[in-house]
Amino acid sequence: MTTWLRRPRVAVSVTFLVNGLIIASWAPHVPYVRERLALTEGVLGVALLAGAVGSVSAMTLAAPLSARIGPHRLAMAAGVALAFVAPLPVLAPSLWTLVLALLAWGASIGSMDLAMNAVAADVEHRGGRPLMSSFHGMWSLGALIGSVIAFGAIRVGLTPLEHMAAVSLLVLVGAWTSFRALPRATRGMDEAPSGRLRWPGRALLVVGVIALIVLAAEGAVENWSALVLKENFGSTASFAALGYGALSLTMAAFRFLGDGINKRVGPVMLLAGGAGLAGAGLAFGMIVGTPWAGVVGFGIMGIGLANTVPIVFSAGAAHGRTAAEGLSVVAVLGYLGFLVAPPTIGFVAQATSLPIALGCVAATLGVAALMSRAVAPMKAPVGLQEPR
Repeated sequence: MTTWLRRPRVAVSVTFLVNGLIIASWAPHVPYVRERLALTEGVLGVALLAGAVGSVSAMTLAAPLSARIGPHRLAMAAGVALAFVAPLPVLAPSLWTLVLALLAWGASIGSMDLAMNAVAADVEHRGGRPLMSSFHGMWSLGALIGSVIAFGAIRVGLTPLEHMAAVSLLVLVGAWTSFRALPRATRGMDEAPSGRLRWPGRALLVVGVIALIVLAAEGAVENWSALVLKENFGSTASFAALGYGALSLTMAAFRFLGDGINKRVGPVMLLAGGAGLAGAGLAFGMIVGTPWAGVVGFGIMGIGLANTVPIVFSAGAAHGRTAAEGLSVVAVLGYLGFLVAPPTIGFVAQATSLPIALGCVAATLGVAALMSRAVAPMKAPVGLQEPR
């Protein structure tokens, strides 16, 4: 590894890790918020929709802002903002304040996600090697660490506010130096003409739909895993935190292996097999219907989903008019998965049951597997192009 590549790669890796840690820290507190505010599953789904609205709205505004100030600066600013807004959802005294808190939460996440992926794509390109799977592996590792910390915090009796405040402080103190070390992008979001998204071509649109499906599935576990384990399968609150942790553990492990697997079998087979396995794992957990089966199912789901997002991001970069434009389209459509999934799952759960609603998510993963030909490379992946 060259001297230039080592420092930016570490900085980007820590940024992904911090993002995953904060997101996973919130997930176990969804049942607490629902009980404290006496929300039905349908109303909770609408409230969670606010986070996705904030993310998608911020991502459309973040592209021109990134072009103006640079994605490295935007990632740092959004990360600091995220640390400050992270405790707000558990503090919300009413449904409407919860919606506002989740809007701010989602806006911070969306801005940071878009910016850090732009910087990651630039580092991958300039380094001349595929790195995206390992960066997303660091995100999953952060999510795993966040889940373990949440499990321990609940076990020792910390309140949700105390836990989220401690995580925010950890992020601010530990990540500041790494955020400042993010490299200035030479090939990122500022490639998009006028900083705005254009209507994507058919191939890029299909890749974006795959991103929507797989990110909706991942978001379903983030938002609903603790609730289904606790209220439908009868687990304790602390055990329920392990559902998202199991997904994060297996995703992290297989993302770090993803570049090698991709090189052997190719992105089409890896996506088809991964999406199919993820759907099967989720279906297994919901059909057996016990706490341990649920955790195992989420773990199997994580193996399947591990490399789907890196694959669609790379495919988006290849199918777009520019790498930045492709990444923008895939990221926005992917976050639309988070936009659609929470209320849809909530309404289906209210009409049937939460396990049935999550079973429908498993079926959509089968559809993604059937669409896998869309990620066949049309040109050299971003990370394999000659540096300019």
